[in-house]
Amino acid sequence: MHNTEINKIYDTYAPLADQEWRSDLVRSVREPSIRGITFPSFPSADLQRHLQGNSNEMAIRGALSFREHCVGVLNANGAPLSKDSILIDFGTGWGRIARVFMKDVPAANIYAVEPFDFIVEARKVNSYISFVKTDPLPPLPFRDGFATHLVTWSTFSHFNQHYFDRWISEIARILRPGGVCFITTLGVRFLEDLKEAHRKKINGQEIHFWIDLVLKRLPYNAIDTAIAEVRAGKFFWLASDSVARSEFAECFVTDKYLSDKFSDLFAVIDYADRGQLAQDCIALKRK
Repeated sequence: MHNTEINKIYDTYAPLADQEWRSDLVRSVREPSIRGITFPSFPSADLQRHLQGNSNEMAIRGALSFREHCVGVLNANGAPLSKDSILIDFGTGWGRIARVFMKDVPAANIYAVEPFDFIVEARKVNSYISFVKTDPLPPLPFRDGFATHLVTWSTFSHFNQHYFDRWISEIARILRPGGVCFITTLGVRFLEDLKEAHRKKINGQEIHFWIDLVLKRLPYNAIDTAIAEVRAGKFFWLASDSVARSEFAECFVTDKYLSDKFSDLFAVIDYADRGQLAQDCIALKRK
């Protein structure tokens, strides 16, 4: 595909208001062609739900909320996305997060990386951006200082400490100085919400299946201890014996863990931990 074709979405939507991008991208769930552009298609609803718990319009709306948060923080910190940006979506799954940034960055400059076989489906449904299959541990196949921006949704929230720290260091390697990354995490808010979910469960109310799985591994009387540790800047790991790889389950951290441990590499420039998004979001600027 020629670059003019690859970047058609960017060329069309970059000058337009966010609202037009939002409504057309949501429309693309049912309408494959809008404004003369063939939009990326969608994998099966089952695959989408397997990866993030929802699908189609709801999945895209969630990704758009994340994009709008990132764009707002970048603009406020003098590091906006542009036609010259190079954006990496880390742990892309089926590619929904990378897709929503096609308004902000030419598709030729977007790289979506994923170690697992979902990437096959991601490539099938979006031929505009580059999908790169990686290993579960570093390195990524990019030179030092390659990217200006990196986003990752619901990936670091599932790493054990070894994976988490290795990948933060690797992101520092591939981001140029002044580059910004956004990582989503589970923190104190999520742990406090678990207490409320526990009360609902006791009262016979239905709770989300994933929350229920977490509660089975974190007894009510252990939640306050976890909150105290996470608030103090520690890394709290909740292992699972029902996942395919023991390195992945749930972890809990705040911005304090990152600012304490990686202060030589990054400055924390934003921490959204009050329910702005479905997970907390830490914005890090490469020193």
